[in-house]
Amino acid sequence: MMAAAVREALAGDWAVLLGLDDVGPDDDFFELGGHSLIAVQLVARIRARHGIELPVADVFTYPTVTELATVISQVLEAENAAGSV
Repeated sequence: MMAAAVREALAGDWAVLLGLDDVGPDDDFFELGGHSLIAVQLVARIRARHGIELPVADVFTYPTVTELATVISQVLEAENAAGSV
């Protein structure tokens, strides 16, 4: 369930930052017009929303909504597991 919520929020952030009405789960950030400066803004939004530090390089390594949302979800799950010990 967390992954779906992360994916939905991430797609919304991409749409806002890229000036698009809709972003699909398999859309590529760079093919939609994203670039390094927007990637920095995206990482800042991820940090504000989820409270995690994600390297900007992850946007380049995982350029689709689904791929990046999976990474974010894994980080959140790891932090939740570490916090519950």
